[in-house]
Amino acid sequence: QGVPGLGLVGKIAVQYLIDNAGPTLVAKIFSDYLPLPDGSAGVRVSDGDVAPPTYDLYYLSQPGAEADFLLLTSDVQPIPWGQYSVGELVLDYAQELGVEELLTFGGYVPGSPDVEGVFAASNDDSLWEKLEAAGVMRLQGGFVTGAAGLLVGLGHLRGIPSACVLSTTEGQRPDPRASKRLILLLEKLYGLKIDLSELDELIK
Repeated sequence: QGVPGLGLVGKIAVQYLIDNAGPTLVAKIFSDYLPLPDGSAGVRVSDGDVAPPTYDLYYLSQPGAEADFLLLTSDVQPIPWGQYSVGELVLDYAQELGVEELLTFGGYVPGSPDVEGVFAASNDDSLWEKLEAAGVMRLQGGFVTGAAGLLVGLGHLRGIPSACVLSTTEGQRPDPRASKRLILLLEKLYGLKIDLSELDELIK
């Protein structure tokens, strides 16, 4: 999952996979808990067409990769009192498709600008072994707000190995450099191969 948050880190990472890996759109979630980016109800207009905000899910299968992927993104997050309802619906669908692991992506603003890398939070020991082998560090405290945190908590309650994976960022502007770390992590964990040249241009 990658939805808007600090530095748009998770959103940029997942959207880049969608734009460059050729996944298939398999589901759209419509909900009165999904507002426009400014929090109001309404629709987005593009070239005369209208569309309400959605959660979009894509299926990605790549020859040579060690797993298939269900990619979830959106231009918005659910309103706070709708997070549980939307999260449970996402997990219902994911489990119907046989999802075996859950990663949510986001940004993390560390206490020092000298701290860089990918941090995570998870209750699953086997998943932690893979994450730490790939160089991911453990978050030591605090809170992970919004969909990035809640979906992992709900996944754990269902027995799905789940982790909230956060790349360090300043958090004040879109940060594709932080997003690149997350895509590279998918390569280390699952052998997913993505051409990052367009992302490198965006970083420049």
